[in-house]
Amino acid sequence: LLLVLLALLLPIVNLGGKIDGVPEPLAWIALLPLLAFLVVYAAVLSVLHQLALHSLVRNRRGVGSALVHAWRIARNEPRHTAIAIVAEIVLSVSIFLGGLFVYAVEFGSATLAAALWVAVNGFGGVTRAAFWAQAYRSLGGLAPSDGIPGLESGAESA
Repeated sequence: LLLVLLALLLPIVNLGGKIDGVPEPLAWIALLPLLAFLVVYAAVLSVLHQLALHSLVRNRRGVGSALVHAWRIARNEPRHTAIAIVAEIVLSVSIFLGGLFVYAVEFGSATLAAALWVAVNGFGGVTRAAFWAQAYRSLGGLAPSDGIPGLESGAESA
């Protein structure tokens, strides 16, 4: 993600935000489509990451196999994957804003603020895990408990 960010923004930063015939503030507004692209790109990577994690855990796959499986799941249901991407963006923004709120409000104690920050991020993490557990199944991810021939059960592989 950082390499994509550098590849997209480095030429613009080297120009110093100057585009011929365009005032400098408007030149920086030209970055908005690139930033929108980066947000969607990050969300797609996050979706693949979450699906791969569930595939890795539920099916005891290797990392490469889990990523390929996640890509197949995402590609198989593009409409539902797009909905999951939007949900991932909403979850990420909500967690970020919750953490920002904790820093913005004076609670009188750094310990209380730190505890609230941990609580917000913990709640966000649990919500994300629950969402992706359901989304993995909804998008077609299988587990050995489904009884599909060819999927190894945890008891047989031990």
